[in-house]
Amino acid sequence: MSDVSFGWALVGAGIMGQRMARQLGNEPALRLRSVWDPSPAAMSAWPAEMQASSLEAALEAPGVRWVYVASPPTAHLAAVQAARLRGLPVFCEKPLATSMPDIEAMSVLASHAPGSMAVNFPFAYSPVWPRLAQARDHLGQGEAMAVSIRLRMKAWPRPWQQGAHGWLSEPGLGGGYAREVLSHFLFLALRLGGTLAFTHWTNRHDPRGMETQISAQGACGRSPLTVDTALAGEADDDNQLRLDWPATPGRTRPWWTGETLSTDRGAARRSIPRWRSHLPCWLG
Repeated sequence: MSDVSFGWALVGAGIMGQRMARQLGNEPALRLRSVWDPSPAAMSAWPAEMQASSLEAALEAPGVRWVYVASPPTAHLAAVQAARLRGLPVFCEKPLATSMPDIEAMSVLASHAPGSMAVNFPFAYSPVWPRLAQARDHLGQGEAMAVSIRLRMKAWPRPWQQGAHGWLSEPGLGGGYAREVLSHFLFLALRLGGTLAFTHWTNRHDPRGMETQISAQGACGRSPLTVDTALAGEADDDNQLRLDWPATPGRTRPWWTGETLSTDRGAARRSIPRWRSHLPCWLG
């Protein structure tokens, strides 16, 4: 396999684009061919030979066979449309879009345009998912399973995201931690249960309309699901997804911490207590 066969274009040269480029730079079969960002400052960080003069030029650069879209969400649709028009597979950051019409247009592109399209939910290819699936399939032994998501963040945006503060803190531009962080955990819940539905959902917002607290109840498959999120203000980030099975009091039950299998003799329940929210190591 030659690197030419897997050359790619980067649309959006911010923090996520930079991280992806660093990691894929270690893969000989994946060579970055072109970069496009409307910000001259963002473009200046890249080698001159990679800097494209426009979105179209980036997609049509020699050797480009697929596209990674890491621009702010309001620019996703235009980039995806241009790539799909050229038959290029697209790997797009989430949220896909900021309005229902744009989401519907994305759905049409994914369903009918040539090539492949995927949304970047890193938990899908991190060690988290197979461990959760193993726990779901082997620890419950037929008992009813409950799923809970609890997110606590000191601030939003987080310190490493300050370069994208302008849109991450504006709901109308696709910002807010629900789209950026909670979505990862809801993705896992959907995978665990196969379906996802809510019977109750309440939000609290700041004056800009950005969420500061979310409380929700529903189900993923046949399992009850609870969601409890908040901007904590003083505590460090602590984001987790738990699986719990009620057990007979007093019985010894195994519990997972992600890396080790230990024994819980007190609460007598199986759980996965601290799946922290983080990008997988290849995006590190």
